[in-house]
Amino acid sequence: MKYIGIIICSILLSSTACRAQDQESYWAALSSNKINREPMRGITLSYMEMLTKAYPYLAVKGNDILIPYPDEKRIQKQEFTSFTNTRIKLLNNSLLDSIYGIEAGKDTLRINFYYQGTGDEDKKFVLNYMPISKAAYEKATASLQQERRKVLESRLPWDATGLDFNKMRPLYLQDMETMDLVNPIQLADELTQSSDKTAIVYQSAILSRNDSLQHFKTFGIENMQLSESTAAKIGNSAFDNLEFYVDANKHNHGMALRQKKMPINAITEVFTKISRQFPSAQLSYFGLPKKFEDGDISGIHINIALTWRTGDKVVKLVVEGIPDALFDREADGDVAVKDDQNAAEVKQVFAHYLSLIDQAGLRVFVMSKDFDELLNRKENRTESRLPGQLWEYVTSWRYLYDLDE
Repeated sequence: MKYIGIIICSILLSSTACRAQDQESYWAALSSNKINREPMRGITLSYMEMLTKAYPYLAVKGNDILIPYPDEKRIQKQEFTSFTNTRIKLLNNSLLDSIYGIEAGKDTLRINFYYQGTGDEDKKFVLNYMPISKAAYEKATASLQQERRKVLESRLPWDATGLDFNKMRPLYLQDMETMDLVNPIQLADELTQSSDKTAIVYQSAILSRNDSLQHFKTFGIENMQLSESTAAKIGNSAFDNLEFYVDANKHNHGMALRQKKMPINAITEVFTKISRQFPSAQLSYFGLPKKFEDGDISGIHINIALTWRTGDKVVKLVVEGIPDALFDREADGDVAVKDDQNAAEVKQVFAHYLSLIDQAGLRVFVMSKDFDELLNRKENRTESRLPGQLWEYVTSWRYLYDLDE
């Protein structure tokens, strides 16, 4: 009987241990704070808000952590060493956020971690979770996963062949909340200067006209090739970067397409399509060799551009990165623009120099006439007012005397 009792006790202990090992708990992110309770500001506050949104739910099963979002995975607690797994190269490749302790109680789950992005001496933070039911967990995570999957699946090539910026934006560029679903930890990537992921572009511009302020946003995506996709197309020519310039009512006022390297046949296709679509538009150029009355020729610029102006639209095509061999020659014989040439002759010169290039970068801007005029007002021509490509649109690919107008 003594031995039977020992066996029964062993079975009961083993059963209890197994139940503890298999016990599941479900958690929803509640808040984040510094361990010492000091206030958080600036980028640090933004980073903590990002973590709360990017890791809104967790499940714990024995020694395993189940992370359902943004990318579903199951890891052991000792392997859960970081939320974002991003590293700072300048700090010996240290993790930007590194977990050093997980404390589970009846009413709270605390994940303690170091955040190296703060300038404060104390770098200890905590992400707090509260318990929820299995049903609430499964419903919430299924909804989140479905929503993100729908957004990611909407990243199809946007057809820009008609050069119509008023066309409805793709789903993933509808608003900031939706754009966040593309890469929920983008702030971590930006802080560690990671460039191996597709990224959203979200910028603000406040422009003035006659003492009236107008608010605009840039909604865009860049490096779409890193997601094995294409942002936009003009005909068969593909672009990895796409931006829209949107007012406070989320109406489009312009767009920009960019490809860092494009073969010359694709560049020529885009140039030809724009030329055919706007045969009678007012045309201006930048960077092409120019022949003066005395016979002197100014050399080709490292970038060349054409701008078409119609009654309601401005289209700018920029070819970036003229080859050094061509740049050093300055001109191909006497092929150059002249003051008395018409638009067709200028386009012939442009096409000639395209034919001497194997590949280059290409940008295409399509702006409403009103937005173009607003951007070019003197009071708006500052880099603080014009973020990103808008600043380049106004100040690059123009001769200095144009900016005095």
